[in-house]
Amino acid sequence: MDGVFIYWFGWMAWALVTFLLPKTKARLYLAIFILLLIILIPHQGEIVGYHVNFGYIVAVVYCSFHFRKMRWPTLLYTSLISCIIASAYASYHLILLYDPVISLYDSRLVISAIIFGMAYFTFSTWKNRFLVTMSGLLQGEWMYTMIVKKLFMTATVGSLYFFDIMALSLTVNSTVWFIHFLLQKISTLIQEKKNSTVVEA
Repeated sequence: MDGVFIYWFGWMAWALVTFLLPKTKARLYLAIFILLLIILIPHQGEIVGYHVNFGYIVAVVYCSFHFRKMRWPTLLYTSLISCIIASAYASYHLILLYDPVISLYDSRLVISAIIFGMAYFTFSTWKNRFLVTMSGLLQGEWMYTMIVKKLFMTATVGSLYFFDIMALSLTVNSTVWFIHFLLQKISTLIQEKKNSTVVEA
């Protein structure tokens, strides 16, 4: 059922961000963004002939807010990777549209894994991985919707299916980040224990 992942993971993310992260402006903006996204996803309006989900607009504004802080070289590289991810997203769904036989597994899981891999191997920082994942998916959704609208005369930018993919992609990123963070902490504790043992000896 479309929408199940975005609501489950969305509320979980909001609770974790609100109650576990340190009290900073970044945490406040992130919590507000997640809450607005969850509230506005069921609503949509018409913009230049397209039915656009209000949650989609909030996500675009949030990405743009972070893009404006980037230096030009980083911004250009991020934009390039975003376009590649967008092309992969749109291409996969066009193939799925014309040849649904390839959909042996849940397409939301498959595309989320592909997007995660592309973001993981093109950026070294987790913040940029999260950002390029979101921006690539947003661009890809727009590209795919433009094509579908020409074929079928109707389409919605930012469907529940799309937000499920975004939620899964960001959840995979978050899970891998947490595992990486946990391993680093364990490694640091082991190293500190070894150093203390050497000093005592």
